[in-house]
Amino acid sequence: MKFNKKLHSVFLAAVTIVLFLILVSSTALASTLENPSFTMNKTRITTSGSAEYPEIYGDRIVWQDNRSGNWDVYMYNLSTKKEAQITTNKSAQTNPVIYGDKVVWLDMRNGENTNDFNYGGQDVYMYNLSSKKETRITAIHLKSIQISLQRWTFMIIR
Repeated sequence: MKFNKKLHSVFLAAVTIVLFLILVSSTALASTLENPSFTMNKTRITTSGSAEYPEIYGDRIVWQDNRSGNWDVYMYNLSTKKEAQITTNKSAQTNPVIYGDKVVWLDMRNGENTNDFNYGGQDVYMYNLSSKKETRITAIHLKSIQISLQRWTFMIIR
């Protein structure tokens, strides 16, 4: 009988603790939802209406944009709140990625058919933001390229 009373007391204490923890955690969650400790600011960085495929590294965002009638690469610096056009060639420059001070993209300027992305003729180009120098990375036309600059690897499939 004493054992049953002890077991009953332990059970009641455990249920009381669990209910108390549920009450405290739900109150804390409700308080956090009403008064979040973080703030989220939304900033529109372009109004072109044709921006696609943004990539971000640090305080810089790069994307492809067709505002001039062909695809170019643009960058926005969140710290300085300034936009810069990275590419100006009349052919398409697409799929930009950024890592550190390097921006890499696919470029059709040396392609056989600059209007057909699936046809081939794409090259990989890089722009160094520090030196302001553009460099052609590939010397051959490629039919399919995947860039993973975050890992500093290029998978090139012919």
